[in-house]
Amino acid sequence: MTDTNEKIRSLFLTALMVFGVFAGTVAFAGAGTAANLSTGTFYSGQEVTVGNLESGTDYQVRTVDTDNANDIGNLRRAISTESGETSITFTLDGRLSEGNFVLVEAESQDVVNPSTGTADSSYTGSEYGFEVIPQDLTAEFDDDTVGTTGASANVDFEISSDVRNGYAVNVSADGLDQDELEQIFGSENVTIPSEWDDDVEKVQIDNAEAEDWELNFTEIDTGNYTFETNVTDTDASDSDSIEVVSTDDENAGFAQSVVEENRGDVAEVTVQLENTDTALVQVGTEDDDGYFITAEVEDGNDDGEVTLEFNSYLAGAEPATDVVSVADDDDELVDATQGGPFTDTDDDAGEDVLAATDYDLLATADTGATFTNGSINNEQAFATLSLNERSTDGVQVWTAPESALGDELDDADADEIYSLVESNNLTQSDTIAQGDAAVIQVQASGLEGPVAANDYAALNGTAFVHKIEGEPASANADAAFVGIPEITDESDIIYDEANDTHFVVVDSSDITSELNYDDGSEYEANFTMLDETDLSEDDVEVNDTFTIEDRDATLNDGEDITVEAADDQQVTGQTNVAPGTELTVRMRSTTSGSPFLVQPSTYVDANGSYTATADFSDYSPGANFTAQTKLGGDNLGDEVDGSIVEATNDSDNGTATPTPGTETETGTDMTETETGMTETATEGGASPTDGGMSPTEGGDGGDGGAATETPTSGDGPGFTAVVALVALVAAALLAVRRDN
Repeated sequence: MTDTNEKIRSLFLTALMVFGVFAGTVAFAGAGTAANLSTGTFYSGQEVTVGNLESGTDYQVRTVDTDNANDIGNLRRAISTESGETSITFTLDGRLSEGNFVLVEAESQDVVNPSTGTADSSYTGSEYGFEVIPQDLTAEFDDDTVGTTGASANVDFEISSDVRNGYAVNVSADGLDQDELEQIFGSENVTIPSEWDDDVEKVQIDNAEAEDWELNFTEIDTGNYTFETNVTDTDASDSDSIEVVSTDDENAGFAQSVVEENRGDVAEVTVQLENTDTALVQVGTEDDDGYFITAEVEDGNDDGEVTLEFNSYLAGAEPATDVVSVADDDDELVDATQGGPFTDTDDDAGEDVLAATDYDLLATADTGATFTNGSINNEQAFATLSLNERSTDGVQVWTAPESALGDELDDADADEIYSLVESNNLTQSDTIAQGDAAVIQVQASGLEGPVAANDYAALNGTAFVHKIEGEPASANADAAFVGIPEITDESDIIYDEANDTHFVVVDSSDITSELNYDDGSEYEANFTMLDETDLSEDDVEVNDTFTIEDRDATLNDGEDITVEAADDQQVTGQTNVAPGTELTVRMRSTTSGSPFLVQPSTYVDANGSYTATADFSDYSPGANFTAQTKLGGDNLGDEVDGSIVEATNDSDNGTATPTPGTETETGTDMTETETGMTETATEGGASPTDGGMSPTEGGDGGDGGAATETPTSGDGPGFTAVVALVALVAAALLAVRRDN
């Protein structure tokens, strides 16, 4: 009876153990059985089984030194076979989750061969040890969003591990049931273990790393989903989120119903996208216009729109991807195709330019749309591109300081040009001082196309030509200084597409070296639109005249200067050098008993006046001096005599009151070692960026210095009554630019 009870008890315990192992496997892995322990590598969280052991025997899992096969180390887990049982199942977790181990018989400490279950004192750890390492896992989407219809509903999902091949994973996501997950992964790619309950909301992917999975979210509810991916037999897991967005109504439309541009210019067509990142945009139709170009565009920064730039000057020339581009670097022009009888690959750019008329604009979010006679079928949006006739309107001459001929003008764009206008460092004038910059402004539409295309042949004489005309330098020389300068890259022409204006910069010294020059010589800035291209039927010429004068300056109208023995003493002058030029007024003592050298610097105002402010408070009344205007190391104009008088009491400390708005920096006194004279470095007058008249504000010519009358005849140095008109023109030009 006792033996019978023992057998029953043994069978019952065995059944409990098997059920416990099976239930544990279901709870962790969802399907499958424990791995048979053997020599080799296993992974943290795996369940392993060792068979053919002695029944009712205690065993231990201990560390082993892989460098010393006989060095059996610390105890990590104690396990036992039940009476009547010859196998043990345990999990590689906790203290067994990483390292090198060996199974030994507890009493003898003999190493067990895990494949056979036998223990032998001659076995070594290097022969029958096993390694446990953590398994890494990466499971992630290739995109942050996915649609619900068509191609937009597909997204790649990659599962990978750096240390293991051939494993299975379970995938779940809150908000998605098993049927939805099976549809997303494809029923042919998933396994639903039979032992799972019907309400288990996950799927099993066998051999998960075999390929990148393309998931399909067609008709899945919109929202954010976090996908949890767990290896079925280890503790490795990863998660990644994706947003499902509705693409039931993918749509493309135009921001404007009518886009207006001039023939030869670049038209900007903005397409707005809804529930899609891609669209087809078409300019023209073969039936109505004899020309079309279709571009596939992609919104790369998810702002919901793409601006397509269509170069009407290049239209019809190949490749089509040169005719169109995208305005934002984050967006992409995927491809472009053009056709119709107007397209002729034998013509050079500009030989045949699209006519001034209206062209259809079509758009659709369906990038796989069909075409009939070169036109998109079932377009979602319709608009009009209206190309107007181009025009050649005029030339104006501006001047800038010689110092601006470096990087300031060489690397300028249109915005920077207008900033120079606002700061009075670029001024419209019919008189330029020798050595200053001449900036030729041309107002002509239809030229943006060749400029944007870097068509240097057109820019240097095929489509149009710049030249400055004057008296020839010699009997056999040409009377025109052509190419101002030759345009060899995009930095040589400063283009303002918003106002159909461009600028070229010339060193006035180059003009006077190429053409005959005397003080006050007259020249003509000429722009000619040629009939060599289809942009103009005839040569059209516009010009503006200007003179170049020797640099000159006059202090105090040529009269003697009187200053007080006080600070903030102002000395004014008039010059023909460009506004914004930095000048120095050098005042040196001629009285032997009171030596001094004062050299305040200042900037020329918009009307050609300048005011230098200096401190004479340390010098004796009665001292005399000479004053000279200097530009760098050069003298401008004649010396003027001056004297110091007693300070009045009109202001605090007996000093003169400075003109409001004048900024003055007074440096420390320096001793001039050769003469023993005291030199005071004083900077006065308005800075070219801080003072002076803004063309949008009006004013009397600047913040710095005493008020000076603007000459109203040609006798004044540098400027005439046209200054007021120039300010209004510049203000209007800036206002137009800001509106654009």
